[in-house]
Amino acid sequence: MASRIWIVGGLVSVLLLAGAFLLGMKASISSQGTFQAGWDAAKMRLQETGYGGGTPTDAEMKSVSGIVETISGKTFTVKTTPSDPLSNVALDTRIIDMSRAKVVKLVSKDQDVYQQELDIFNQKSKEQFQSNSNRNTQDVSMIFPDAYTHEPAVLTDIHEGDLVTFIASTDIRNQKQFIAEEADVMFFPTMEFPAPAKQ
Repeated sequence: MASRIWIVGGLVSVLLLAGAFLLGMKASISSQGTFQAGWDAAKMRLQETGYGGGTPTDAEMKSVSGIVETISGKTFTVKTTPSDPLSNVALDTRIIDMSRAKVVKLVSKDQDVYQQELDIFNQKSKEQFQSNSNRNTQDVSMIFPDAYTHEPAVLTDIHEGDLVTFIASTDIRNQKQFIAEEADVMFFPTMEFPAPAKQ
């Protein structure tokens, strides 16, 4: 008889403990178990570990790069390169108002000229490093050479299929549509190959 009381008492205790555990889990799941909470937690973890892409989700973003898909007057539709692979897919295509944008043509420098600029920069950097007693300071006048020349251009210099960086004056991280202040168009020199020799 006493063993039955112990068995029944033990069984009741286990059932009460299991019930309390399930009620606690349900409360926890209902407050945090939404898809969005899981998504946000996954994004945060990816950013913390460095796998989640470039910039934090709350950082200001004033430029976006992409391929011009369509041009309708001064309105461009652009397929952008997201800075974060988990960002809103709706923002992969942006509508950009170019009515007040300054257009700049970025033309690749001649490789020999650019290499000379790099060599001069590297030499100056080496000299500065050797002459500084305090290695934590750097001459602010030393600027890394730009691989492009910046030339003025006009809106009609931009065509569908061009790679363009659009710069805004406000944060455009979550803006599907925005007004561009500047558009930097990449122009690559055309390569000319000699005609094949006739045999």
